[in-house]
Amino acid sequence: MAKKKQKKSKLNYRGIMAIIGIIAIIVAIVIFATTRNKKKNEEQPQEETYKTEEDGTKYNTSENLQGTKTFGGYEISNMYLKEEEGETVFTAKIKNVTQNSIGGKTIYIIFKGKSGEELYKMQTYISEMKPGKSTNISSKITKNVVEAYDIELSEK
Repeated sequence: MAKKKQKKSKLNYRGIMAIIGIIAIIVAIVIFATTRNKKKNEEQPQEETYKTEEDGTKYNTSENLQGTKTFGGYEISNMYLKEEEGETVFTAKIKNVTQNSIGGKTIYIIFKGKSGEELYKMQTYISEMKPGKSTNISSKITKNVVEAYDIELSEK
C-alpha cells in the first residue's frame, strides 16, 4: 500500500509540474508577443500631416484635409494650407449642393489635430449662392494650423 501511495504522489507531483511548465510557457509567449508589438509601434514613424521645403515653407499633406466635406448644403473641396513666416494661408472651394439658393451667412471652419482636438476656429462669410454654384474662399491665419489633420464645418 505504501508503494501505491508513493506512485500516486509521484504522478500527482509530475502532473502539477507539467501544468506549471505549460503555464510558464504560455506566460512567456504572451510577454514576448506584447513586447514585440510595443517595439513595432514605437519603430513606426508618426505620419506627418505636412511637408517642409528647403526654404522653411510648410505645405499640408493630410489626406483627410485633401478630401471633400459636406455640411448643411455646402460642399468644401480643393483645400490648401501653406505656412510661411508664421502665417498660414488657407484656400478652398465651397459649392452649393442643394436645389435652393443658400448663403448669406457666417460659417466656421474648425481645424482639427490628429487626435481630434480643435487647433483653430476660423470664421468666414458665405455670400448667397444659387444651386450648383461655387465660390472660392481664401484667408490668412496668424496661427500655424498647417499641421491640421482634418476640418469640420459649423454654424456656431
